This record gives sequence, C-alpha cells and structure tokens, in this order.
Amino acid sequence: MAAQWHHVAGATSATLNLAALGIINYGTYRVVVDDGAYSTTSSSATVLPPNPTVAASPSSVIVPFGLATSLSGLGVTSSGVTNYQWMRASPLVNVTGANYSGMATPTLDIASVQSASVGPYALRIGDGFNFVTSSVATVSIALQPRVTSTFSGSTLNLTFPTEIGPKYVVEWKGALTNGVWNRLVTNGGTGSPITVPASTLPDEQRFFRIRMQ
Repeated sequence: MAAQWHHVAGATSATLNLAALGIINYGTYRVVVDDGAYSTTSSSATVLPPNPTVAASPSSVIVPFGLATSLSGLGVTSSGVTNYQWMRASPLVNVTGANYSGMATPTLDIASVQSASVGPYALRIGDGFNFVTSSVATVSIALQPRVTSTFSGSTLNLTFPTEIGPKYVVEWKGALTNGVWNRLVTNGGTGSPITVPASTLPDEQRFFRIRMQ
C-alpha cells in the first residue's frame, strides 16, 4: 500500500518550522513546489526523536529452585511513548508463556523458578520508532549447599558454601520425629563459605539442616 501523505496546515513557505517536537511531529516530510502551472516534489526527509536509552539494566539473580523472583529495568524516551518487551534465551526472543507476567512492563515476574526459567534475559525499550536493548542478566538456580562439620569442645561448627542472592536458614531438631524445625540463624549469601557455631550441650542429640529462601 502506498504511503498516505497529508498537508501540514499553514506550511506554505520554503522553511518548515516545528516549534515544539512531539510524537505528532515525527515522521517523513517532503515539499511540493508549484509555480501555478507545474509542480515538482522533493525527496523525503525524516524527523525522528533521539534514540531511546537504557536508564537501568536488569541484574543477574541466583534463586533457590521453585521460589519467585523478578527482573527490572528502565528506559528513557523522547517521543512520548515508551514500550517494553522482555527477551530471553540465545538468540534473544520475546518472552512468552503463562509462567511469566509483566512481559511488556519494566518488571518481569517469575512466579516459580524452574529449569526452564534459567538463562539470559534482556529488556528491549522502544519509542514507536527505534528501540534499544539492555545488557543481559542471567537467572540461575542456587546450588544445594554441601555442609561439613567440625567439633571444638562442646561447639559444633557447620560450614557450607554460599552464593550471593539466597538466604541460608540453619535449623535444628532434637529428634527427627519432632514436627517443627527450630531456626538457629539466617545468613545472607556472600559468595564465600559461612560457618555457623551450634552448642551441643542443651540436648543429647540434635539434627541440623540448611534451608534456602
């Protein structure tokens, strides 16, 4: 279909002045020169807004399996329109599916991180004319920590590796048949091993576990 051209109201001089650029002004222009007998049409010139920019890129996250997470970014445009589209996988394609919400907003929510959730993500930002893509953020599943223990007198030292992102909850029971685990301490992951001391004096036996949240 041929492009539909429209007259610019009041624009009958050799110079076209656009006092304040807005979305209604962006597009392609040409001028028709007429001497009363013949007319000729110039080549086209396009007026576009400055390219959109990425104000904030999403950050990579490490999340325990099955827990929720989100990725956020932000764009700046000059056209009056800001469109968002989350991309994932390699090569990047539009995020789709019932497991995701906010696929066309600055924040992408993942209700439950599964194996299919793992991978690179990026946020595409458009202004109706051009688009720009943020840097890539990766969603990873946190590794289950392997706990080692050492005794120092009556203190049991529990040492386990951590990753930045998850929180590590150390819990104990006096007997495995007890219904409730008791929280000993919660530590944020640092990317380095953490050692948690636990006294062995109050009970004849204690069972421990590390739970990520």
